[in-house]
Amino acid sequence: MSIEVVIILTLAGLATVMTFFGYFVFRHLKLRQNVFVEAVAYPFYFFIWWLFFVFVLNQISALENYTIYLLELGVIFFLVLSIYRFIGGVESRFINGKYLFAHVDLTSVRAVSRLMRVILTIFALLLLLPVFHIPVSGVLAFGGAAGVGISFAAKDLLSNFFGGFTVMLDRPFSLGDKIRALDQNFEGYVEHIGWRSTRLRTEEKRPLFVPNSNFLTISIENVSKITSKKIERNFYVDSRKMENIRQAVNALLNQLKNHPLIDQKELVSVHLNYLTQQGPQVQIICFTKKMEQSDYQEVIQEVLLLAIEIFEKNQVAILFNTLGLTSR
Repeated sequence: MSIEVVIILTLAGLATVMTFFGYFVFRHLKLRQNVFVEAVAYPFYFFIWWLFFVFVLNQISALENYTIYLLELGVIFFLVLSIYRFIGGVESRFINGKYLFAHVDLTSVRAVSRLMRVILTIFALLLLLPVFHIPVSGVLAFGGAAGVGISFAAKDLLSNFFGGFTVMLDRPFSLGDKIRALDQNFEGYVEHIGWRSTRLRTEEKRPLFVPNSNFLTISIENVSKITSKKIERNFYVDSRKMENIRQAVNALLNQLKNHPLIDQKELVSVHLNYLTQQGPQVQIICFTKKMEQSDYQEVIQEVLLLAIEIFEKNQVAILFNTLGLTSR
């Protein structure tokens, strides 16, 4: 038996053993939880079979001059695929919460991983050029000239690309945030930030796709980053029952300043605002940390019920119609 046959059989056996280990043993080992080992494992199985395939082809005299290029392709593919899987593994662990760092933003993790994939793809293409005897300098010169024409033809696509990249780096909002456009009529929760567009989910649970180029020119309000939500309500009182209006206003103000649902670090105000034909108008201004719409509405209800209770206790009649008419 020749040495070539021995090598071929050895490579075939090694490839078979590694494949069997990968599919039936490796998946059950704790070693698989290591992101580096997981990234390299499957490309390594492929590389073993690729070496076996190249060595078999090398025994054919008509193909032996081309096997060196196949070997170089296999090495490049192994390295690029391993790094690509490593980037994806680290990204998925951050997203799934396996790497717990309080200062890490998931949007930044996605942005960095996508940027690294783009750089890796360009690097892989540059590595492949010498394999096919294509001069790198000529390709770079041609790419520079062609890039000018492509930039004019695909300016909208490029603006969306840079808009998405700017959003990921500048981080005016993150996944899960509720945003509102002040210049355009759209609002929703951020579900996905892509290279071309950002997907929002509206209050009606409809998907809304916004081109990323819009975020370069419009003003965005991040509703989720609001520290307190304002409550402002006005109502009229009967001008014929004003004897205790000062006591009623002060009593309501004191109650709000000690209420657990009211943000005491912000403005809390109850005062007469206007004197109109309908009657004197009382204005309530306060803030709450309850951001969800249902919780926010409950706080408003609590404030209004508290106002009715205190004003009735002080014998100040609240008008419940805009004409200011009350029953005698």
